[in-house]
Amino acid sequence: MSKISKNADTLRIRDIMPYGFEDTSFQAAGGVEGIARWINTFFALIEALPEDNILLQSTTSEDRAKSKRRLNRFLSGWLGGPSKYNRSIYDLRIPAMNIIHSMTMEEKDTWLSCMLKACTKQPYSSKFKHYLLAEIEGLAEQMYEAMQER
Repeated sequence: MSKISKNADTLRIRDIMPYGFEDTSFQAAGGVEGIARWINTFFALIEALPEDNILLQSTTSEDRAKSKRRLNRFLSGWLGGPSKYNRSIYDLRIPAMNIIHSMTMEEKDTWLSCMLKACTKQPYSSKFKHYLLAEIEGLAEQMYEAMQER
């Protein structure tokens, strides 16, 4: 295949699927800074939950700081960011690994709700938000299923 033909195919794929291809999602999320804003919003929502919420009870503030860093690495890699975020399989399994105990359906729903709310508060395009919300729902299901297998 010639370079011209290959580039034309790439352009067509990007027209059909503007996100989830190479680093398009990472860029649409605002890169490292945009993902950090999203994560900070997510953790602010988690910390605003009632004190008896299991997601708060199972972690200390130090654990949450570590979780922020891990979630940043995970989301940056998951969204197609620089290869330094995809160094190992472990990094791509972070969300499930952040929860020590088995995740209940209620915890999954709380995690998902906070992620979705945090996403909608970001200055992302409506098209990207729509794409990302669907992807996050799938991620939450995968996390829940992985935790049930532990």
